[in-house]
Amino acid sequence: MPTYYVRSSGGNDGNDGLSFGNGWATVQHAADTVIAGDTVLVCADGNHTPSLTIDFDATTGTSGSRITFRGAGATGDDDGTVATISGSSLGAGFIIDATGSIDYVDFENLRITGGPSSGFNQQSGSAVWSFRNCRFDNNTNYGFISSWSTGPQFYDCEFDNNGSDGLAGYIAGAYRCSFHDNTGDGYQAYTESISFCVSYDNGNDGFRFDSLDSSGIAHNLTSFGNGSDGIYINSSQSTITNSIVFDNGAYGINATATGQGATYINICSHSNTTAHCNWNGGTIPGSGHVLEDPSFVSVTDGAEDLTPQNTNLYKTITMTGGTSYEYIGAIQPQASAGGDKYPYPRARRY
Repeated sequence: MPTYYVRSSGGNDGNDGLSFGNGWATVQHAADTVIAGDTVLVCADGNHTPSLTIDFDATTGTSGSRITFRGAGATGDDDGTVATISGSSLGAGFIIDATGSIDYVDFENLRITGGPSSGFNQQSGSAVWSFRNCRFDNNTNYGFISSWSTGPQFYDCEFDNNGSDGLAGYIAGAYRCSFHDNTGDGYQAYTESISFCVSYDNGNDGFRFDSLDSSGIAHNLTSFGNGSDGIYINSSQSTITNSIVFDNGAYGINATATGQGATYINICSHSNTTAHCNWNGGTIPGSGHVLEDPSFVSVTDGAEDLTPQNTNLYKTITMTGGTSYEYIGAIQPQASAGGDKYPYPRARRY
């Protein structure tokens, strides 16, 4: 299937779009034109500044033939460069708005920034949407919000400095993502699973789970320095495991009556202003908990490295080929044998 190019300058929507030199001018034209299996390279030859909200409301991929929108280099090289879509020219509204029965769309290597409302609003579609190595920052409202019941998946994404929550709504999953310096919650979602994520310096909760799917799990999370709770949970059919809640402004874990029925394993809780938790006399139920300082490498604002240094925060696990160690928290250290079990999370800054 063809690859198309969108340029921030020098393009023309009357072109065929099949080369950088003959690229299109707008992401909107690409969204209106491509069909299942097509790839669109959004070139980083300058910021893309739409004057109207970009609407994804017509074209859809299929399970065997997805549509991809991916950032590319200044001359169209498909080299992993992150391209910026800015809301600086929008008078109001979202930068990107997704409506209609559109599915199987992937977004990669894109920064969605500076919107006068939310950066990305997904009103329909399903969990077959995905976002990889994308950043949602400095939007007036949410970084990303999904009101569709199945929601997308996020990998290696960053949500920061937004005027409300970083990521909110119905989310299928988040992996190796960071949420920080948002005015509201870092992560506020109905979700199926989340792992190896960090949430820090947000104005409200680090992670707020209004519901975790009955088959879902939240593990290897780090929630640090948030204005309210480290983790807020309202789900009994779930497990919170191998996670750090440290130096948050209220509880380490704040659970509703329903959330108090969840399973809690290997939690490190330390220096949260109110208590470790809001029930059970402030003692987190479950097993394997460590109530000690995780001793992060750096908690300096703007230069955070939340790799825990406390040697009590790793558990021995048996793997094929040898023994490895698994840290409590979002960062997985080099295994002693048998290879890394999980990849490192990466907080992206562009």
